[in-house]
Order: sequence, then structure tokens, then C-alpha cells
Amino acid sequence: MTLRNRLLVSFVALMVAALGVNYVVMLNVARRHSREELKARAMSLAEVLSVVGHYATKVEVVADDIIGRQMLAQATLSAHLVDIAENRAKMPTAELIARLKSIARDSVIDEFWITDEKGHAYLRTEDAIDFTFPAEGEASGTQAAAFSPLLRDRTLKVTQLPQERSYDKKIFKYVGVSGVDKPRIVEIGAEAETLAKLTGSIDPTALVKTLVGKGGIMGAEILRQDGVAELAVVGGGVSKTTLYRARSLLEKQVAQNVEHLTADAYMEGNCMAVLSPVLLYEKRFALLIYFDMSRANATIRNATVIMTGIAAIVCLAALLMAVRISRGIAAPIQQLAAETVAIGQGQLERRVAVRGTREVEQLGAAFNQMMEALRQHIEDLQRTTAEKERLESEVKIAAEVQQSMLPRVLPRAKGVSIAASMQPAKVVGGDFYDAAALAGGRLGVSVGDVSGKGLPAALFASQSLSLMRIVAKENVSLDRIMDLGNKLVLLSNETHGFFITMCAAVVDPESGTIRIANAGHPPPVLLRPGQAPSFLCDATGPVLGLMDEAVYETRQFELHPGDAVVFYTDGVTEAATEDKQLFGEERLLACLEGCERMNAEEIVARVHRAAQDFAHTEEPSDDLTLLVVKMG
Repeated sequence: MTLRNRLLVSFVALMVAALGVNYVVMLNVARRHSREELKARAMSLAEVLSVVGHYATKVEVVADDIIGRQMLAQATLSAHLVDIAENRAKMPTAELIARLKSIARDSVIDEFWITDEKGHAYLRTEDAIDFTFPAEGEASGTQAAAFSPLLRDRTLKVTQLPQERSYDKKIFKYVGVSGVDKPRIVEIGAEAETLAKLTGSIDPTALVKTLVGKGGIMGAEILRQDGVAELAVVGGGVSKTTLYRARSLLEKQVAQNVEHLTADAYMEGNCMAVLSPVLLYEKRFALLIYFDMSRANATIRNATVIMTGIAAIVCLAALLMAVRISRGIAAPIQQLAAETVAIGQGQLERRVAVRGTREVEQLGAAFNQMMEALRQHIEDLQRTTAEKERLESEVKIAAEVQQSMLPRVLPRAKGVSIAASMQPAKVVGGDFYDAAALAGGRLGVSVGDVSGKGLPAALFASQSLSLMRIVAKENVSLDRIMDLGNKLVLLSNETHGFFITMCAAVVDPESGTIRIANAGHPPPVLLRPGQAPSFLCDATGPVLGLMDEAVYETRQFELHPGDAVVFYTDGVTEAATEDKQLFGEERLLACLEGCERMNAEEIVARVHRAAQDFAHTEEPSDDLTLLVVKMG
């Protein structure tokens, strides 16, 4: 059968099938859509009720906390005002009491209770009650006893939850602070009627009652999972059968031991009952909403009839057009298929020339555009690959240059050996180390870490290492080296925003001492035979490159034969597992236990391997640098 005939037969079969099932399909789709829409509305309402119920339980706590903080501020202000009135203004007690009563009348504060050193409330707004707070430890459990410690601890603040007073049964909230000028209690109280009104106005069931009769809602019920109704507001349009069947939706899920209720629906006539879970007051309930479907059903039926008639007319017209269209489709497609064979053999410069309907011509043009785009994409890919290879080569060269900046051969002195290693997180990194022989048989070492990783940090690290070497040649003290280095880093760092942590040291084998200057760098670790590993020197100054007027100090420590000093960057202690757990200083000290008899190279290898084994990764998350000085 030719392509043209297949098109005609297929179209006729499709038209007949469409006319046969169109009515049923559209009716079912419309009803299903209405069902899902109403289920969504019910679930949305359940979520709203859950939120209302949640806030009904939480708002009292939040509101009480806010009111308590405001009252504490008012009590603190009152303590200062009493101090000023009594000690500076020398206001008589009677006038001060009158002022406090005036404040109580004109503000939300209802009561003032301000005591002397013995707890007697001689400044109060309640004349009829001559009250003395119980001594600390006495009358424990009473509302007033909680404020007695204010006479002892002047930094203490006391905030109470609203409570019922024993003598008049009113709900009051009290807060208190200590006096400013002397030990005293400054207590203020406010009746908690505002908080009670606020929490009492939030009622999820009131919202349900308001919605019934609006928006097509014929009724609503809130049921416990045992089927007992907590709330039932159902109009006369809901039949007893619908009520029974709707409640059976809940019974069915409970009987199946469903842990969490799921949305469900039941429709009878022009009433649809929708079941949705709802959480009220931290308890699970079922919400049943009865929707009026009469108007929706009528609309669905009318729309279905209209759409079926339109579909029949469209199919008939399409049949007439199909005959003509099929003639213009088959021949050009066959031509297009023949032309693409050559293109499939790799002749990407080949283009098809199709004549026919506008759509077929557009297909041919689109095919030509696709081939041109494919050719262009291949050329772009070749250029991108070449550029990527060039960049990788340049980065590799940068890594080689960075490695060449580090000491090729570490210096040695009588009775002193040095070992070091640096592993960048990327191809290049921001860590560096240096070691050099100094006059008098001394050795100078340093370890630094530039903020950041990758190529920018590596370039700045190389620049900084060069600057520090220039400064070190001046043969000045470590603290002076740090000061000059800080200024040079600042001058070269005006636009980049980098900073450097660095620890530098001078080892003197003759005197058995080591002098250290630490610019915000992790402290080195001292290994001494017979002792546990310990940190040697915390920071003696800020990081380099942040402050112009930074001050650095040098500290001196004794070294014994067999001692080792381990310098490192934070890439060691901040080596992290996949769940972000850090290697940390404690694991570093534990790793170095028992290393006293190892040589410098073995200590470097052990710490490096321990950090990598902990992180379980071949590539560290940060540059990892170690330098060990070992006394013979």
C-alpha cells in the first residue's frame, strides 16, 4: 500500500474512533478533573486548618515571649528611672509612688513592686498590700519567691509565664530585674487579658463553619479516626446515603491499618464527598467536605455535547482535506528520503531541495538548517577541544613553574634534617613552603597558605614566596621579616583581596633553640621523646595582607636531641569526609603519637597518609602542605 493510501485509511479510522469515544472520554475527563480539583481544594483547606491549628498552639508561646521581652525592657528602664529619681533628683517617696501610679494608669503596665535591700516593696502601686518578698529559699514554689534571687545576683532577670494570683484569681504576668543603684527587686506586672483574647480568637472549627454554604460547599465534618464527629455542619442537600458512604471512606482506610490517611472522594448524584487528612492541635483528624456538583455536572454535559458536535464537523472537513494533503506529502517525502542517504554517508555539505506544500518545504529547510548547524557544531567542538588542550597545557606548565619555585633540595645542618611536601587541591594551589641555610649554621623554614585555591591563589602564592625570599635576604629578625612581608603583600594585593597565613622559624643547632613568628597560621606541633605531642606556638600576629599597622612578635623555644617540629597548613586539619566531618587538631595529635623515633620524611608521609585515609578521597578539598624539622 502506498504512503498516500495509508494516510487516507489511517485518517478515516481515526475519525471514526474519535467520533465513537469522544463523548465518553470528554465526560470522564471532565468528571475526573472536577474530582481532582475538588480533592485539591479539600486538601488545601485541610492544610489551612492545620496551619491555623498549629498557630493556635504556638501563638501563645510566641506572643508571651515577645511580651516578656518588652516587659523586661520596661522593668530595666524603671530601675534606671528609680535610681535617677531617688539618688539624683532626691524625689520624695510619696511623689515617686504617685508617678508610678500615673504610669500604670496610662500604659499597659498594671503594677509596680520596687523593694529596698531587704525585699520590702516600699514603692508599689497597690496601697492596700504591704508586701515583702520572701527570703531566698523560703516559700519556694510561690509566684513571688522566684524574684528573691534578684537581691543577690544583680545580673539576673526573671520572666514568669502568666499565672493565676492566689488572692484575687486574676491571670497576671510578672517580670523583674535587679536595682541599678543597690540590691533591690524591680518587678512589674501586667494582666494577661490581651494574650488570652489573642489565643482565644484562633479557632479552626470556626473557619469550617464559616465556609459551609459558600463556594459550593454543602457541608463539612471533622471526624476522629474512630469515626466520632468533633464537628458536623451539614445542610439538607446531603442525603443520609451520601453521609454513610462518605464516612465509609474513613472506615475503609482505618480497617486497612493505613498509617496516614490519604485523600479520597465519593460522588452520588449532584453531591461529591471528599475525604482529606487534617492535623489539628497536634492530633490527626479526617476532614469530610460535601460539594454541590449540580451546576458543574450541567456544565460538563452541555460542554461535552457541544464539543462532540464540533469534533464531528472538524473530522468531516478534515477528511476532505486529507485527500488533497496526502497527494502533496508523499512525493516530497520520498524525495527527502533519497537526498538524506548521501548526507548519511558523511557528505555534510550536501543540501536537499524539496518542492511541495509549505510544510514540506519548511521540513526541507529545517533539515538543511540542521545539517548546517551540525557542521558548525563539529567545527566549534574541534576549536573548543583545541582551546581546552591549550589551557590544560598552560595550567600544567604553571604547576611545573610553581613546583620549581619550591626548594629543589632542602638544606641540612649539623644535627638537623628537614622534610617537606605540598599537594595542591587542584593542579596548582595556594600553599607554599621554603627552607634555607643561614649564617652561623642556622636553618630558616617557613610554611604559608594563601586564601583560596586554584590558579589565582597559586600565582599569588608564587609572588608572595618571591617577596618573602627578597625580605629574608635583608638578614633581619623574624618579626621584622613578617612586618616587611606584610607591607609588600599589601602593596601587591590592592585589587585581589587575598591574604596569607604564614609560620616562619629559625633553628639554631648550636644553642638548641628555635625562634618562631606566626602570622595567623595553625600552630606547629612539638614532638619530644617521652612526652605527648603538643602545640608549640599560637599566632604572634595577624595574617599578612590585611592590616598596614600589624605588629608581629618572635618567640623562642628550646629543642632537645630527638625533638621534631611539624609545620602544616589547614588543609591537614580541615581534610573532610563526605559528611563534612573534619580531621581536626585532636586527630593530628593522635596521628603524631609514637613518631618521636621516625625521621622527618617518615613523619611527613605518616601525616599525609592519615589525612587522606580519613577523607577517603584521592583529591583533597584544600591544599595540603607539611614541613618537619628533626633534631638529630
